[in-house]
Amino acid sequence: TYIKDQFNLVKPVTIGLAVDPPGAGTIQISTIVPDSLPWSGIYFDGVPVTMTVNANAGYKFQYWKCNSAFTGENDSISITRDVHADDTFTAYFRSLELNFSVSPNPFGNSVTFTYELPEDAQASLKIYNVLGQKVAEVITPDQFTKAGSYSITLNPDQYTLASGVYFAEFKAGDYSKVIKIVRARE
Repeated sequence: TYIKDQFNLVKPVTIGLAVDPPGAGTIQISTIVPDSLPWSGIYFDGVPVTMTVNANAGYKFQYWKCNSAFTGENDSISITRDVHADDTFTAYFRSLELNFSVSPNPFGNSVTFTYELPEDAQASLKIYNVLGQKVAEVITPDQFTKAGSYSITLNPDQYTLASGVYFAEFKAGDYSKVIKIVRARE
């Protein structure tokens, strides 16, 4: 009450901070970076606060949402608002992890590679033998692939893959995953 009266402030408000999904990033409010989220603190109506989001590894910031400070979604990394009522600001992130899988494994006369891209990316899919030699290039790295879910079924005879152990390497942007695959003739 003393601070409110001394500086002619309107009223105290509670500002909450949250991230979705949990653990996807951090939020700095003015000079404070809370140790854990969700978090809340008392601020004053009439004194603008700045909130800045920072994505953790593997995530990308998408947008802010709140109840009353603005309508809809705000995709600015840093926002400054005069908060007039108790409100929670939630920063939404998306995972940059790509889902990449192979089935069946072991495989016989066909094998299916399934992957999902959260954003457009330059992607490649290569198959290597146990000596590290490239034996197939299913997706060439000179193509941009649109965000979405994909499934590629291939006949291993097309690449003259004999029975044995191989490694499927999928790359998209900064993401890379290698899966050990086995061809067992049927």
